[in-house]
Amino acid sequence: MNSNRSMVVVGLILMTIVSFSNLVGVNIAGLSVILGITFFFIHRRFGKRDTDGLDIKAIRTYLKQKAIWFWIALPLVMNIICFALAALSYQNSLTIFIIEHSL
Repeated sequence: MNSNRSMVVVGLILMTIVSFSNLVGVNIAGLSVILGITFFFIHRRFGKRDTDGLDIKAIRTYLKQKAIWFWIALPLVMNIICFALAALSYQNSLTIFIIEHSL
C-alpha cells in the first residue's frame, strides 16, 4: 500500500474512532469533522492528482449531469417522508391520548 493510500486509511480509522467516542462517554465526536478536513488538505497537499473534486469552476458542468440531481434531491425527499411519518404518528398518538383521558 502506498503512502497516500495508507494516509487515507489512517484518517478514516481516526475519524471512526473519534465519531464513536460518545459510546464510551467521551464527548469529542465533533472533532471527527475537523480531522476529516485536516486529512483532506494533507492528502491534497501530498497527493499527485490534478484534481480533488473541489474545483469551483467545474460545478456548472457537474450540475448539468442528470445523475447528480438524484443525489441532491434524495436527502430532501427522505426528510419530507420522515416529517410526514412523524406528523402522522404524532397525530395518532395525540388522538389516542385524548380519547383515553376523556373517558
